[in-house]
Amino acid sequence: MKKCSFCKKPNKYAGNQCYSCLKRHPSKTPGTLEYFKTKTWSALNERTINGARPRWGHKAAMQYLSRGRKLLFSKDEFYSFCDANKNLILALYASGDKPSLDRKDTDGNYSLSNIRVLSLKENLSRPKCL
Repeated sequence: MKKCSFCKKPNKYAGNQCYSCLKRHPSKTPGTLEYFKTKTWSALNERTINGARPRWGHKAAMQYLSRGRKLLFSKDEFYSFCDANKNLILALYASGDKPSLDRKDTDGNYSLSNIRVLSLKENLSRPKCL
């Protein structure tokens, strides 16, 4: 039997976490609003030059960093944006899609007026800047 990745107790569920840990750690539970907020904020900080921890050695992040993309809002502002789009984010999870953050203007920075939530499929099918 697998063990829970948090409490190390035997886990009879399919995932890496037992039921009680899933309830205690919503930011680490896929399919929740907290998970989207946490993962997306972390990714934004890795791919922007003024982020908390730009990943200069990471190939995918380098595509963003080399273009000089900046993060123009705070964590609290981003979390408020996610709360305002909660219904859309949870609806995408419920339909089996993954929500994704998209810049409306692919040449622009990450600002609250330039981002939106789309499904990952929809976002990957959009033309990207080179």
